[in-house]
Amino acid sequence: MMLPTDISHLSSIVLHDLRRATAIVFEGFAELVAGKTAKRYRTGHIDKLILHGDHVAPAPDAGLVGAVIRLMAIVNDPKLASCRSNWAMVHDRLRQETTFGKIAHPVNLTVHSLQEVNSALVDGVPHFVTVATNGIALYEADGTRLSSPRRLSPLEHRARGLAEFERWHGRAIDFLAGAEFYHDRG
Repeated sequence: MMLPTDISHLSSIVLHDLRRATAIVFEGFAELVAGKTAKRYRTGHIDKLILHGDHVAPAPDAGLVGAVIRLMAIVNDPKLASCRSNWAMVHDRLRQETTFGKIAHPVNLTVHSLQEVNSALVDGVPHFVTVATNGIALYEADGTRLSSPRRLSPLEHRARGLAEFERWHGRAIDFLAGAEFYHDRG
């Protein structure tokens, strides 16, 4: 599956922010793999960088003032994507650029492996299906394709939503119990 690449509908401010954020992502990745000897680092690369979220659909910029720029980086090795500490420097640099006014819009970067994204698309995971069907490719390596997304039936969509609610609701209850415990201890 090939993604569209047209970003002509974006304002000059958003385009500037995208250029800067994209440069930070690629510079950070180059620093991440530089000098490493493990195969995953030597052969590691970014397969795709996808813009998704509010800035994808052509809309008047008045409604997008301050809207978060959402980027999804897809890398070729699952271990490169799964280690959060690998990407901490990139996240910090993006946050600094926003804090110091070099980027007008905050940038939210998520990183996944190509295998993870394709598996999620085949399983019909709604977030990944939305990114794959509505996202705009800012960068695509040669020869990398996303799997065709599976659309869930309304019953499957509902069942998945209920399962996610139960999973996260249980975690939230545990969190609140822990917060109450520590609050009571002062």
